[in-house]
Amino acid sequence: MDMESFRRIRTLHDIKLEKARLRYESLVAENAMMDSIRAMGNLFSLVRYIRKASAGFGTAFAVASRITRFTSGIFRRSKPETGDDGEETVRF
Repeated sequence: MDMESFRRIRTLHDIKLEKARLRYESLVAENAMMDSIRAMGNLFSLVRYIRKASAGFGTAFAVASRITRFTSGIFRRSKPETGDDGEETVRF
């Protein structure tokens, strides 16, 4: 409470108004603090970790499957093909 608030108090009604204002400010500050605590709780929740981990595994699996497809395609093309008579044939 600042000095300006003290100077405005002249009657008992002014004291009640100031008390109500202080209660309101206290509730607003408390609600803001609880919102911050809830946000921190959501940030570090187990469900969030599971979601992030599953998304990471999905991404890693997608990358691994693309690499596997790419390398298998390279190795499949690099093998010389043999015909029915056992001779190597070149594919263009």
